[in-house]
Amino acid sequence: MLLSFDRLLLVASFCMNLVDAKYKEKRAVSTDKELLPQFVELPLDHFSKNPGTFKNRYFVNDAFYKTGGPVFLLDGGEGSVNGSVGWIYTSADSGGITDLAKQFNGLLIAWEHRYYGQSHPPNRPTNITKPDDVAKYYNYLTAEQALEDIAVFAKNFSLASQAGKDLRPSAVPWVMIGASYPGVRAAWMRLRNPEVMFASLSSSAPVELQTDFWEYYYAYEQALNDYGYKGCLNDLHAFANWLTDVVAKKNVAVAEAFLYNSTDGYVNTNANTTEAWLDRMDWLGSAYTSVILGDFQGQGLKGGAAKVCNALKSRQYTNDTKATATSLKDGIVARYGLNYSVAVLSNVLYDRQANLTKEEGTDTKTEEEQAESDADSLTWYYQTCTEMGFFQGSNITRSTNVVPGFDTVASSIRGCVKAFGSAVKNGPNPTALLKKYSGWSMNPTNVFSTNGQYDPWRALSVASDVSPSFPHRNLTTTIPKPNTPPPNGEIFGMIIANGSHANDFDFNSTDSSDKGTEHRMDVNAAHGLLVAALSSWLPAYTTYRPISTIQATAVPTALPSVTGWTEAKATETVKTSKGYQDSANMGGIIVSFLGGAALMS
Repeated sequence: MLLSFDRLLLVASFCMNLVDAKYKEKRAVSTDKELLPQFVELPLDHFSKNPGTFKNRYFVNDAFYKTGGPVFLLDGGEGSVNGSVGWIYTSADSGGITDLAKQFNGLLIAWEHRYYGQSHPPNRPTNITKPDDVAKYYNYLTAEQALEDIAVFAKNFSLASQAGKDLRPSAVPWVMIGASYPGVRAAWMRLRNPEVMFASLSSSAPVELQTDFWEYYYAYEQALNDYGYKGCLNDLHAFANWLTDVVAKKNVAVAEAFLYNSTDGYVNTNANTTEAWLDRMDWLGSAYTSVILGDFQGQGLKGGAAKVCNALKSRQYTNDTKATATSLKDGIVARYGLNYSVAVLSNVLYDRQANLTKEEGTDTKTEEEQAESDADSLTWYYQTCTEMGFFQGSNITRSTNVVPGFDTVASSIRGCVKAFGSAVKNGPNPTALLKKYSGWSMNPTNVFSTNGQYDPWRALSVASDVSPSFPHRNLTTTIPKPNTPPPNGEIFGMIIANGSHANDFDFNSTDSSDKGTEHRMDVNAAHGLLVAALSSWLPAYTTYRPISTIQATAVPTALPSVTGWTEAKATETVKTSKGYQDSANMGGIIVSFLGGAALMS
């Protein structure tokens, strides 16, 4: 039995959720002036004579802008820009991005990635679209096409409310801000188009594209160990091995009994066919892995993992009135044995899934918004199946592996083929992007990199240190000279203490209070270091001639003729440092206040 379209969307949504917990959605407060969406018509294919176009959505806030100030572009990445536009609102609680505009008299743009939200060609796939036709629809969804969108947009940008002011990168500096996949794009844009992006914040960016990404779970395992859940880690490892064994032995009765007890919706078939087992493995993976993980990457252990661990040893599920912390320190499997513990696990998974369903039931999305969200999930799934990879699976050779052994690259590719047909049968191919941008060995200028201590994606970042074979590059908080990479292969950046995925945008926020004072201090210190870096770099801005450090794949097409847009022309104007002097002085004060040691994680 092949997966239904709804089931594919469930798998795709889980895949996207693992990547997408980057910007906690910010809502405008009542005092904010509503930002209205704007659209620019862009070529569907920048690198050929294909005449097709689509309209790309973006939002602008120029409330803080003064002549000569920088343009800050926040990349929405793999989802609707609705989830990130709140970060560019005027209200004081919008966080670090709005604060940058205040500090530097900047203009704010929230940009939507092609094929997401409302920035897509017509006729999005539906549940009756054949897989091969779905792949054809996404033919122009590539990393390079999407990067070129930003380059063409920036080089032709103008704003009616700033009439007569040249806001293009040839006249004012542009700074790109992104977290997760957008963080990758921010670093890539600085390397690819330094004439467009003068500087970048690359937060939680997995730049080392990798198909087999078992290392995703390393931070999860480390957090369980560090926060006193070593016994739970032992249990999850035992459960993963048990599930692996059940599937390997094709024990239909045991597998279906487990699914019946731990899920709401699985229908027993008693079938022992290949298709039945493929479907069963999908159910087992989503019933087990998604629940034990929860939203770990976005919220750490409080995102669900700690609730699972606490439930497993609670009297409510074990019925053990004599259990103590000491007797359970090695986990419930060590105390009660595997069979009894699996029964406990089934009940915990069922109740946790019910709680998750209840939480999702409070969602206020309209039918149209839900359809857009589902389509966005499928869109990101396509990107992972073609270029990005990021398949989070098992590594059964490890003594702490918590993922069932049937969750492999091969199983991920099978899911890709079910969704997109034969076009993706060979799996993702990140080779060209790794070769062009150098992965975690990149050495860009004017880029500040941040990562969370317990961010699963740090394993593929420039700050990766998971495996002895990984780079283990040194991080420095010494601000490099403008347009100069840090010396000796170092990375200019910080690791946020107790941090998760992309939560360094919460400058001066109390949202992260559960992660401790050290975390809040590091978030604010990282923001201060970015301000100090921009204060050093921006005065060195001069008009760029369009010469990239990365060889172009092909000559891009011109921007289509759009009402209200002006043709980009070369300019020889040189930007002086006068406009940034106050901010530079403030940056010096921040550095003096923080001190080098205070910025080290």
